[in-house]
Amino acid sequence: MSLFNDAPPVGLADVYATPADDTTDVPGTATHTLAARLGAEAFGTFMIVLGIIGVTAFNALNQNSTLVVALTAGFMLLAAVATVGAVSGGHFNPAVSLGAAVAGTIKWADAGLYVIAQIVGGIAAAFITWAVIPATFPTLLVNAQMLTEETRGAVIGLAANGFGAQSPLSVSTHGASEFSLTHALLLTIIVSGIFVGIILGASQRAAINVAAAADSGRVSLPYSPAVGGVALTAVFIIAWPVTNGAVNPASSIGTAIFAGSGDVWSQLWLFVVAPLAGGVLAALFVRAFGPTDVASVDGDFFYAVDDDDDSDEDDSDEDIDLSENAVQSTADVQPFLEGNDA
Repeated sequence: MSLFNDAPPVGLADVYATPADDTTDVPGTATHTLAARLGAEAFGTFMIVLGIIGVTAFNALNQNSTLVVALTAGFMLLAAVATVGAVSGGHFNPAVSLGAAVAGTIKWADAGLYVIAQIVGGIAAAFITWAVIPATFPTLLVNAQMLTEETRGAVIGLAANGFGAQSPLSVSTHGASEFSLTHALLLTIIVSGIFVGIILGASQRAAINVAAAADSGRVSLPYSPAVGGVALTAVFIIAWPVTNGAVNPASSIGTAIFAGSGDVWSQLWLFVVAPLAGGVLAALFVRAFGPTDVASVDGDFFYAVDDDDDSDEDDSDEDIDLSENAVQSTADVQPFLEGNDA
């Protein structure tokens, strides 16, 4: 069997993620149904998109600070991973789910369902933001020359992604300068690829920690949520002047639905295609240059950890073969995970 086939959803919390067949005997892991995982993805995406759209819509109160929005996005991702990442693997972004599928760490069917759940979460977040905008707030923004339409949709449109005349640079310079379609496409692919690559890479590193902590019965993941949050904050700051921070198609779709602008809809395709393309490129990079000594065991990733303790001579006869054809079930590696005390 392939080392990557039929593996579980893997993300920032992959060491806790549920196996595809919802069964596991590995200590320190939990079992979650597909419905629970989809709910976790929808809720986590809802948290992140609500933070991005909500803060951007009312960012006039923060002097239109990019840093405020970027930090909100990063902290909300960190919180989402810490809250429900253990259930689903902490994707919360269609680009991450597609990247995980290409990398072979999640089934294609599950990845498709994850994307649907994420889009639902993004749309729900945009709706909540749209619904709570005070009736007089658009008028205040028009009077401040920040909007041209006195509608709640126009306020949501402040969070919409765009290029050309719709790019933040063009808006800030009143059309004196702008980023073209080519600029937006190239940058969005690059920053999305970097972001997805960081998540996949952090997940692989977390899997190594699982094996290292197996003897003590502990599973440690102290830094991955922070890594994801910092990465999202950084790429958001980089992408903001070009596209208004487009790295998540679920956020772009939710915003477009309630922005009510033809310009937003006509440019939406780029902010769906480009992040997905970046996710695919990141996954191919991970497959080409990532660790090769990894085995999928009933849906969880484990890396071989050398034991230099020569005092336990009985262990020599109970070495576990983690080769491609040897790992068939959790039982094959249970002695390894328990320190070969069986």
